[in-house]
Amino acid sequence: MLEAHIKVIPKEDKDASLVTNYRPISLINVDVKIYVKILANRLLPLLPSLISLDQLLFIKSVCLPIGRGESIRLILADNGAKWTEDVIQFADWFGGKCPLKKEAVFGQLPQFSDGDFVLYQSNTILRYLGRKFGEYIAYHCYETGMEKYEKDLPNQLSAFERILSKNSNGTKFLVGDKISYADYNLLDVLHCHLNIFPKPAFHHKVISVNI
Repeated sequence: MLEAHIKVIPKEDKDASLVTNYRPISLINVDVKIYVKILANRLLPLLPSLISLDQLLFIKSVCLPIGRGESIRLILADNGAKWTEDVIQFADWFGGKCPLKKEAVFGQLPQFSDGDFVLYQSNTILRYLGRKFGEYIAYHCYETGMEKYEKDLPNQLSAFERILSKNSNGTKFLVGDKISYADYNLLDVLHCHLNIFPKPAFHHKVISVNI
């Protein structure tokens, strides 16, 4: 019952004569897998109390108290701000025992409150604190480097044009026959540049890339 048979699986399109081009896999009794799963589920609620705080990131689904909340703590501490924390046990969070999950955007933490003003999503919170403490930089060298940046922008955008031209002659998407996250990222970049350069001439340049 406790025996395991180790097999090796060759990696696709790799030299089979090299040991490093194989993946080992352990084949064990199904009863053992079920037993281990039962033990893991029974221990799950107790893990936060058994494992130190500096090792919580090794527990499934845990992002606090270190994780995504740490950069928020750093900017608060660096600016001499005082704050309190409510750390929610992940067993309570995923077990439906925390009413905050219904209010959280996308059902995720961290949550940040500044008086009655509440924010979710770590990057959103960081942008808010950056503006609050005067540490938010929207565009690098906005005043001194804009003219040079704008002049060189067609060269930078040409890379995207080349990629688009290789897929159905630029009539579809960056890759494949349907939209992907790469298209959304490119659209977000182009929208940012439309805000930076509100001149109609530049809009024509961007639109020609976006089609």
